[in-house]
Amino acid sequence: MTLRGLAGGLLVSGLAACALEPADPLDRELGRYYAAHASEEGGSCQRPAIASVTERTELGSDQVAVRYTYYEPGEDETAWETVFHQPVPCTGSGERQFTVERTKIGLEVVGMTGPRRTIAPE
Repeated sequence: MTLRGLAGGLLVSGLAACALEPADPLDRELGRYYAAHASEEGGSCQRPAIASVTERTELGSDQVAVRYTYYEPGEDETAWETVFHQPVPCTGSGERQFTVERTKIGLEVVGMTGPRRTIAPE
């Protein structure tokens, strides 16, 4: 069985970007791992989060390539109406490869390409 079969279909719609929690278990796990380890924009964004997964491609039995949009949550609520209309620090899009393992409790991301944060997660 492929990762695609285990994780279900990819949800790509205009509403996906507004969702607070991804419906797909693999997207949820990708977001969790990314939020705990990633940095963006040359290290100036040390706590980014995935806003939406725009494309996901299975590269093999344990590799997934993901295109995504990201933002850096702050103390204030993100003004989404401005995010895609004017430059906002720590918002953008990217692509990374994630390594996924099957465990007894489901899929777990164990690695990712791209810049990683230099500060410890909270």
